[in-house]
Amino acid sequence: MSRLPSELEINAALAHRRRLQAVRLTGMLDSPKDERFDRLTRLAAKLIDVPATFISFIDEDRDFYKSSYWAHPPQHDVREVEGRTFCHYGLVSAGPLVVDNVVDHPEFQAIPLIDVLGVRAYLGVPLITDDGMHLGSFCAIDMRARHWTERDIEILSELAHSTLREIKLQQALEDVARNLEAAKEAVRKHEELVATIAHDLLGPLQVVTFSAESLLLGDLTPAQRTSLTRVSIAGDGMADRLKSLTGTASRSLSGLVLKDVSVDDVLSRATSMMAAIADRKQVRLEFEVEAGLPHIRVDLARLLRILGALIGNAVKFGPANATVRITAERHYDMICVSVIDHGMGIPEDQLPHLFDRLRQPDFDQSQAPGVGLGLAIAKELVEAHGGTISATSTHGKGSTFSFTLPVDSDDPG
Repeated sequence: MSRLPSELEINAALAHRRRLQAVRLTGMLDSPKDERFDRLTRLAAKLIDVPATFISFIDEDRDFYKSSYWAHPPQHDVREVEGRTFCHYGLVSAGPLVVDNVVDHPEFQAIPLIDVLGVRAYLGVPLITDDGMHLGSFCAIDMRARHWTERDIEILSELAHSTLREIKLQQALEDVARNLEAAKEAVRKHEELVATIAHDLLGPLQVVTFSAESLLLGDLTPAQRTSLTRVSIAGDGMADRLKSLTGTASRSLSGLVLKDVSVDDVLSRATSMMAAIADRKQVRLEFEVEAGLPHIRVDLARLLRILGALIGNAVKFGPANATVRITAERHYDMICVSVIDHGMGIPEDQLPHLFDRLRQPDFDQSQAPGVGLGLAIAKELVEAHGGTISATSTHGKGSTFSFTLPVDSDDPG
């Protein structure tokens, strides 16, 4: 056996910052037992005929046993030990620590396990990373003095290498899993961003297109008619491209910007926002708010999106020269907002699927084209605010879409 390291050298190795970081990066400390490592300690004990073998990882103030095998298991399964251990002496050596008889080496008398377990012989092979960091040891003990043979040392060294390969494999698999999740998240966020931008642009673009088409009905000079026709055609083409971008949408609802708003103000803004679309079909938008409603705490931009989707559908699927009513009233601690139309209604078998992504009612699609994303987004936005959304309909008579929002708890109303 070569010169043993001094206490100063051992303590410096125990506290080495890069070594401790390498140990923690393995994920072994405080991890549950693992059959992959238990198989290695069992095999070691049988091949070199010893009563106990261990795979230890050495932290700053303890040895943690990832795996241990006992020919005669102790009453209590100890998975970590504090204080000086044999494994500490291997921290400053690249080779095995071979002790045939601890009685011949008074330096080891400070190790508690000698008296507690009656250890007389020790063989330990350090677990060393490719960049030279000592993680711990693969070790064997015997309760009687013995001569460790070259074969014993070779077997334990090979099993130590197998342990390091298992650690590398586990780290590689974890890296792959993390990278895969990161890639999925990046793709999802990209799709959400594209779909959200596309959907948000469709509303204003529709206003521009409808306005151009309305102006084309009036008296125009040839140059004006040509320009407005180009606007209308370009708008239709852009709308088609935007709709195609929403096909793989997965809407994210994180980051709501909440503020207190009055329900009356919200409905006023929503009807003003949708007035141009309603005017094209000569549909009247009317809203009615129950007196004395308290404020609601919402993301105003996203609440307007909810109302825009519901009012837009009511106008699109309803008849011309009709009225769409928007009402708000209190139901206990919730505000219920309803959009009521007198259109064609929705078949009963389609009601359960109205808020599915990329799905619209299967009737008269030609008169009211869309992408089937608005109601799905509206549902997710309502739920992000802590509310619910539902629809009732009588085929041939009309539909009512209602959603709830929590009352602002700081405003008694």
